[in-house]
Amino acid sequence: MIFKRVFVAKVKDLLYFALDIQKINKLIADIEQKVQQPLLLFISNIQISSTIDGSCKDLSTWSQGIMCRAGNRAAEPIRKHFSQSPDVGSQGLVVSAQGLGCMSMSGVGFFGSPKPEPDMINLIRHAIDSGVTFLDTSDFYGFNANEILIGKALKEGYREKVQIATKFGYRRIDGKIEVCGDPAYVRSACEASLKRLDIDCIDPYYAHRIDTRIPVEIMMGEVKKLVEEGKVKYVGLSEACASTIRRAHAVHPITAVQNEWSLWTRDLEDEIVPTCRMPRFHNMEHNKVIFEQVNEMATRKGCTAAQLALAWVHHQGTDVVPIPGTTKLENLDQNIGALLVKLTPEEIAKLESFAFGDIVKGERQVFMQTTWQNSETPPLSSWKGN
Repeated sequence: MIFKRVFVAKVKDLLYFALDIQKINKLIADIEQKVQQPLLLFISNIQISSTIDGSCKDLSTWSQGIMCRAGNRAAEPIRKHFSQSPDVGSQGLVVSAQGLGCMSMSGVGFFGSPKPEPDMINLIRHAIDSGVTFLDTSDFYGFNANEILIGKALKEGYREKVQIATKFGYRRIDGKIEVCGDPAYVRSACEASLKRLDIDCIDPYYAHRIDTRIPVEIMMGEVKKLVEEGKVKYVGLSEACASTIRRAHAVHPITAVQNEWSLWTRDLEDEIVPTCRMPRFHNMEHNKVIFEQVNEMATRKGCTAAQLALAWVHHQGTDVVPIPGTTKLENLDQNIGALLVKLTPEEIAKLESFAFGDIVKGERQVFMQTTWQNSETPPLSSWKGN
């Protein structure tokens, strides 16, 4: 069976992406020339279609959401052209330019109740089929339920298509939650996560938060053993300060650091980002003015404000991989669409001027008592052990 070249998209996605037929024309022809076969081009769900002809010299403006199919072969993402970022860190981890945060699928307090499992499995597989190769979870999300969900979603051959990141660090004792980096706990948490995910090895394994009661070297020593045993492939930290990152890295290479980085939250740019190169709603009326400025630029560029904000993060470097979370297919498609939004240096500077310095008012997230700013641990020389 030979497919004609077809552009398929929801009407609203045409407005989001603001792509004209000539550009699509050229992109498809160029891809066909590279892969030497006709294409069926998918952007979101099929609603309208039209035959396209043309040619192109440059593929650099395209992104995820393209599938190649010829004869009776199954659809295959043309990953090498658009979906893979360069190595994250220096240990060989390669992931899609945008990942999928899975926390809200299992309902974590302020994110509401757990969503129907079949719907979430469908969403995860849709993301993978769209070119996403990086899933982010934690044993804390849904109190283990999220890892179980991911494990089920990755059956039927999906495990081999993705890198799975999960985390340890939050422990419940007598109904209370504490941050823990004790070596025995770290090992038991890892083994429990492997069982729930039903996998042999965790790809990036993060310390969800930093236990400031013990030297970070003690925790990292146990994580290093897990790597040596083949239970963990890469190591990451979440909400760690610059000195903690450096100290941890001295024990075992840190592949990835997870923090919030957005137009609204840029406090890590002074120390964390250089080390690695490695929601603010209480002032609604004031911050609304900033949002309106962002939204106005988004309208001019033919995308949503959320896509524009995501595009800004993508433009911070190919070593930065956003993992926006969602429980809705339409939002997932829209997030992937952010990869189509290209920003000039002038547009980036303009966006950053909207939220420069202390223009944004309010705390980052009032429910987060532990962040990179209070993640300093005692020096190793002070540690007497248990």
